[in-house]
Amino acid sequence: MTSSLSPGLVSSAVERGLAQYGFTRYESGRNWWYLCPQLVGHCGLLAQCLNVQVADGRTQGNRQSAIALEVEGLPRMYMRHNRRGGWLRWLVADLYAGIQPRPLNELLVTLRARQRGIAVAEPLGAAVEWIAPGLYRGWFITRALTGMTLLEYLSGQDEAALRRAALERTRNTIEHMHAQGLFHADLNLHNLMLVTDKVSLRVVVIDLDKARLYDQPLGAHLRHANWRRLWRSAGKLAARAHLTPEEFGLLRPRSG
Repeated sequence: MTSSLSPGLVSSAVERGLAQYGFTRYESGRNWWYLCPQLVGHCGLLAQCLNVQVADGRTQGNRQSAIALEVEGLPRMYMRHNRRGGWLRWLVADLYAGIQPRPLNELLVTLRARQRGIAVAEPLGAAVEWIAPGLYRGWFITRALTGMTLLEYLSGQDEAALRRAALERTRNTIEHMHAQGLFHADLNLHNLMLVTDKVSLRVVVIDLDKARLYDQPLGAHLRHANWRRLWRSAGKLAARAHLTPEEFGLLRPRSG
């Protein structure tokens, strides 16, 4: 469907980057969908399912901003609504300005991160609702993961050896992420998933909103910034996660 909005609303560089990965834009009035080949032709059904579940109050996640979508014939999906944190959430909870919508940047960064072998959720698409030229709401779509956040795991796991193994695996995942040039803008216990499969437990980094991908490994300053953010998050949630001093030390910046 043709939109009445200006075709220049989205940076052409972002759209070219997404097209290289096979993502196609579909327009339905003020809603623009960027979908992987598997979801082509399903934006109407996705929108319908999303509206129903939002109306029913089936949101989840740290900010109650995500929906689990199950559509017959499609993979299980997780669709996250871009929402602000901090004091701004009281003024403009989900409105953003710009010609490079954040969910599209996140989609492109996530695709490139996966290409480098970084453990991130598989991206399936993004959606932008244009309120006016340059003003939008956004959604980000991934394949659903089977598992729980690091906070949820630590809150319910009492076995010291298993807890330590999970934290060490988390540390290895983050160090690999840094070696591959990915800076996470909001690394915390909610944005690290422990994912189970038939043979192993792995750590997956989620929510790459505002993340940056560099052409070379991160320098010490950026690495420490990520670790400090995670360490502060762990400090605020230490009681819920039942972190011991030794475990807490695994989530702080290394010296040097």
